[in-house]
Amino acid sequence: MMKMIGFSQVKVLLMFISGLLYAFVAIADSSASYLVSQIKQNGINALLYTPKLDKTIPAVIVLGGSSGRLNTEYSEILAANGIVVLSLAYFKAEGLPQTLDNVPVEIVSRGLDYLQSLPQVEVTQLGILGVSRGSELAFLSASVDNRVRAVAGIVPSSVSWHGQTGANAWSLQSKPVAALTFERRSPVPIFERAKLALDDQQAVKRAQFSFDNINGAVLLVSAKQDHIWPSHFMSKQIIAHLKLSGFKFPVQHIVVDDNHFLGETSKKSIEKSIVAHFSQLESH
Repeated sequence: MMKMIGFSQVKVLLMFISGLLYAFVAIADSSASYLVSQIKQNGINALLYTPKLDKTIPAVIVLGGSSGRLNTEYSEILAANGIVVLSLAYFKAEGLPQTLDNVPVEIVSRGLDYLQSLPQVEVTQLGILGVSRGSELAFLSASVDNRVRAVAGIVPSSVSWHGQTGANAWSLQSKPVAALTFERRSPVPIFERAKLALDDQQAVKRAQFSFDNINGAVLLVSAKQDHIWPSHFMSKQIIAHLKLSGFKFPVQHIVVDDNHFLGETSKKSIEKSIVAHFSQLESH
């Protein structure tokens, strides 16, 4: 015999069904804006984020930090806002150096070549975003490849630092890129060691990136309480250098009151600026 249910039970049932429908729509919406695919070809090991849009759009290479992991956070933010993203590995992956030593800058150029081969990418609207040590590779790449029309450094460096095990982290045309260094094993906090190394003006001059050669807008996001290296100080040094050299492209510096590993609140606060920085590529 069918059992009758009361109004309160009906209400609970309807709320349950409504919740299921809401969850379904939310999941559908989050997966409908872009597709993610793994790319392993021609020395490229990456995740490709492709927005579902019927037009050609800008593309950005995203470079993670010293962990070697692919950065998905900034990739997802950009892809959700209509930008093709190649989250690119540059070491600790198949076919790449296993440590952060003598990593070829040309890895990024290969990534740009790949992006330009995609029918959805507007080939003149390319950018790079680098996080922490990835900012070094971002600035190096942007300074030698004029296809890069916008570059962003999150908790960035103004110089190339030593490798994970050796003297040089990067190489260009098979030659080591000059690097700033400090004692690796020391009771002195790493921030203080990096800060002290930056006092050596001659060494800094040798290891500093050729920011003047960058062919587009620059965005810097530094942390006031950075405990790994002085990203705030180095960002101010970058801006001072670009002002002195008469750099013709826009330069923006955002400062967050956080440490090197930006928390969710800090990341949320810079999302719009990051998206705007790379969305302006469409005006080129």
